[in-house]
Amino acid sequence: MTSMMDKLQDRKPKAFRDDLWNDVHPDDRPEVLSRASYLVMRGGITSNMALVLARDGMDLDIREAERHASWATIHPISLYWPPPVRTPAGRIKPAIIALAAVTEELASAELEAGGQREIAVEQLERLAPNEKVAKVAIREFLKMAGLPLIEAEATGEPGDPWDNPEPPIEAIPFGPMSDDDVQLT
Repeated sequence: MTSMMDKLQDRKPKAFRDDLWNDVHPDDRPEVLSRASYLVMRGGITSNMALVLARDGMDLDIREAERHASWATIHPISLYWPPPVRTPAGRIKPAIIALAAVTEELASAELEAGGQREIAVEQLERLAPNEKVAKVAIREFLKMAGLPLIEAEATGEPGDPWDNPEPPIEAIPFGPMSDDDVQLT
């Protein structure tokens, strides 16, 4: 039974060319397939192009992306990164750093040209997929650009949203009710 499941997992999807599929390491195929599917769903890209971008994103050395913040280096991470819910543990932080590095040059140039810091922060908020990612990206950008952190941004890194659940809603005590207390309108 296990060997049959392995064969099904190793089978090449019909949408991809054989040579591109064979370039993907067998251990990375499930995640590469997930990323490629996400890219195709976004539209404007063929399945083979999506496979290449997903594979390159897997092969990318994150430390290299942090050192050389060029668009070509971190393009697969920043633009086509799946939403944080689908991101494997340990990969969201490097993706956020890469997102901040992408926008650092643009935002720094705007600051030097007399733009306000808020404009640079707005750019990061616009590029980030959600508010949590935006907060971390803004903090990383400000560190990279050498700007002081705003008090709200200086708070610790956000953890898993399930670590800090919303405070419980207090129950409102009700007294004994009778049919006379109920009014139909």
